[in-house]
Order: sequence, then C-alpha cells, then structure tokens
Amino acid sequence: NPTKLDEELLLTPEKSLGLLPAVSVEKPPYFTVIYSIIAGFAFVFGILCKGIVDCRNKKWRDSLSHNGQFHLKSQQEKEKHIIETLNENTTSLFMGACIPRRVRYGIPLALALNLALLLGAHSAVLSTINVDATLAGEQFAINNFMQFSFGETLRNAS
Repeated sequence: NPTKLDEELLLTPEKSLGLLPAVSVEKPPYFTVIYSIIAGFAFVFGILCKGIVDCRNKKWRDSLSHNGQFHLKSQQEKEKHIIETLNENTTSLFMGACIPRRVRYGIPLALALNLALLLGAHSAVLSTINVDATLAGEQFAINNFMQFSFGETLRNAS
C-alpha cells in the first residue's frame, strides 16, 4: 500500500508484514490464579506460625511453677505501670521543649518533599526511543517511538 505511513509498519508486530516477530504481552489468566494461591499460602503460613508461637507461649506459661507465674505476672504489671507513668509524665519528641521549632516542623516537611520527589521521579519518563532508519532507500524518523517510566513498568508487570 503506497499510502501507508512508515510509522504504521513499525507500530505493532502484527502490522509489520512479518518483519518483526509477534510477541504476546498478554498474560494468561492462570498467572493471576497462581499469584493468588501463593498469596493465600503465605497468609495461611503466617497465621499458622502465629498460632504455633501463641501455643508454645501458653505451654511455657503453664509449665511455670506457681512462684514463676507470680513473678511473670508481677513483671508484666510493673512494665504496664512504667508505660502508664511515662505516658502521663512525658511529652512526645515532637512536642518536646528541647527540639527547635525548625527541626520540629522541618523534618516532617523534608519527609513530605522527599516522598513527593520519589513519586514524581517514578511517574516521569525515564527514557525515550527515537527511531531514525532508512527503509527501501527512504529515510524516516519516528520520534517518541517508545517511552519508559518506572510507574508504567509497574503497571504493566501486574
């Protein structure tokens, strides 16, 4: 077709007249099923581990003598009392008098700016492919043939 643009030839493998290999980018649905099964196993494994640890702790507590259980309970009550006393008598580091105002508000602001820069960098274009080629004796250029960004890569991976 003489009216066909050179860019149309290179846009998709299906339209390349067999010059480019057709590559499937669509993932079969069983990948999602496999990922779900793996996530489910990880979740069940975590619940089982927590249950095993709780069971072992209960066995250990039950194996303590009456005197040992008394000391454990008194230690737990002492720790609870210390935490309550600290909560009543101290202020947070953010509200502390020894922290300068510029640090108190500057650190959260710096963290927010850091997060904004991270998100901005991940959404920006990392690289661009420009095609300059000669086909059948004619030169042509395709600007912005492909663009890569970290965010687009993450979206395509899922």
